Amino acid sequence: MGSVTVVACLAVLLGCGEGSGAGDDGSDPIPDGGAEQDAAAPLECEEQELASWTAAAAASLAVDDVSVYWTQGDRDTGDTSYPNTGSVGIVPIGGGAVGSLASSQSGTRTIVAAGPEVYWLTSGYSGNGVVHRHTLAGGETLSLGVSPDPVGLALDDTHAWWTDGVDFALMRVPRSGAERESVVAPIEGVPAGVATGVDDVYWSTGEGVFVLAHSGGEPTQVSDRGTSRPSFALDDTHAWLIAGEDLVRVPLDGGAAETILSGSGAYDGPVYSFVLAPDRIWVARAVDVVAVERETWRTDLVMSNPDGVQVTAIAANATDLFLATFDGGPREARIVRLTCR
Repeated sequence: MGSVTVVACLAVLLGCGEGSGAGDDGSDPIPDGGAEQDAAAPLECEEQELASWTAAAAASLAVDDVSVYWTQGDRDTGDTSYPNTGSVGIVPIGGGAVGSLASSQSGTRTIVAAGPEVYWLTSGYSGNGVVHRHTLAGGETLSLGVSPDPVGLALDDTHAWWTDGVDFALMRVPRSGAERESVVAPIEGVPAGVATGVDDVYWSTGEGVFVLAHSGGEPTQVSDRGTSRPSFALDDTHAWLIAGEDLVRVPLDGGAAETILSGSGAYDGPVYSFVLAPDRIWVARAVDVVAVERETWRTDLVMSNPDGVQVTAIAANATDLFLATFDGGPREARIVRLTCR
């Protein structure tokens, strides 16, 4: 599409009060109530379309140094038996031929890229969900484990971790392939996202955020601010999640949750998804996509969604933002890359 000059700060997102103290990550204090849009210089983004199709929307995005990956939901054929028409796509990060890693998938969900491998979840719709591993070099797709309703997915160096919404469990399986293991069951609350740290695994439920050492033991609740959405991530100091309609962060060692961006009653609508980058947090909301600067907590508008267009998934690397969009009118799905300055 070429260069897009984005007008920042169309409206004040939240009320601004006195700072709530210096951020634990060395950033400026977070304003009372969260980040606010500021009358700063416009954010300029170069947009490149990487893929497009007419069918179902992309459910999840992942990116590595070479490629962008996505899961595509089942096509709407009017068949209430949920035909296995989902797929997993791949395209070079700089653009090029669009390929497929898998087809005939049922209820595709979260996807994660990890070096030479790509992992994703399928729900199966009838209690026969699967954790998949695809080896890029050989093109082999392996079922690592069966799970009634896998929701969130994360990786550490040795294991794939996921939450299950039927068994109310935190599960894991060796990435090399072996017997799956129920690590915590039942867990408290309806499970959602999961993320791994160096020594611990964190997960979110409707009841809060919990942590367990990789070595085992008893889980600990670090916050009562929870979520039922799979969007969940860690940085060095905090767990990040969507609580209700708000983007929230919680100290990893426990403490008060902080609202970073509020969607409750906001003109811009609720927060749908987010992704952490080194210098900012990219956030997809009901009507737009914004960037929250870590140093100042300033929020800049990246793009406004045209009527009928929804951002269905979001991913990022150190320099670029990747979006999956879906226009419900012509049922057109797109994967785009945004390079913003």
